Amino acid sequence: MTKKEVVALLGSPYKNAVSKNETGKLKETLYYKEEIWTGARHRLIENRLLFQDEKLVAIEQGKEAEGGQPNIVL
Repeated sequence: MTKKEVVALLGSPYKNAVSKNETGKLKETLYYKEEIWTGARHRLIENRLLFQDEKLVAIEQGKEAEGGQPNIVL
């Protein structure tokens, strides 16, 4: 998939990182969070989608944390 297709499907990521690999090609990582129910509790999982030259090349699971009520900051 292309980066454009992924963003159309999943929406905008909550953060992204851009760099160049050792051969000078553009490398970009989009970060998405999802909440899942494990049967006993909610878990927040960060998924990292890695792109090279605007094409999806890998999906990795990142941080995992307990889900719960969002923090409200006033």
